[in-house]
Amino acid sequence: MKILLLGDPESVHTQRWANALAKNGIEVFLFGLYEYKPEWFHPSIKICVPKSYLRIKSKPDGSFSKLLYLKNIFALKKFIEKSKPDILHAHYASSYGLLGAISRFHPFIISVYGSDIYTFPRKNIFTKGLIKFNLYMADKILSTSNVMVKETQKYTGKPIDVTPFGIDINVFCPFYSKEMCFDKNDIVIGTVK
Repeated sequence: MKILLLGDPESVHTQRWANALAKNGIEVFLFGLYEYKPEWFHPSIKICVPKSYLRIKSKPDGSFSKLLYLKNIFALKKFIEKSKPDILHAHYASSYGLLGAISRFHPFIISVYGSDIYTFPRKNIFTKGLIKFNLYMADKILSTSNVMVKETQKYTGKPIDVTPFGIDINVFCPFYSKEMCFDKNDIVIGTVK
């Protein structure tokens, strides 16, 4: 399987997604608009950062000048054509979500992270419409929390899956055995070396 991620290469979230997928045998491609250090990524990951990233990074968040993202649609489409991904996954519903939406590639997934849903759509009617459009174009929407699902539902009627941070305690539950050297009600802290 081949997955093309759209996301900021400087973001630890993008790095973790890309590296985890690559380590699990997925062929990973990353399209981003910021500089990165090669050592942040698994050596098998193919990364494309167009030359225009410096002008974008220098603009304040929410600036209409950030529409420079759109200048990179041709570079993205070329990278899609070259990499031939099975899935396009945008990390962040506003900027990279817009690039993914206007690429018209499907299947298209958007992961929402926070300010892209809580802050960006409230700036003005244009940004609200942009988020609605991006989510409309997505085949699947992912959120890291149930509370963010509720916020995202203000802009789309589509189902949203939760990809939680942390541990699913229904899967990883406490274990007790009579052979253990502590009582059932003891609090035990362990470390891994």
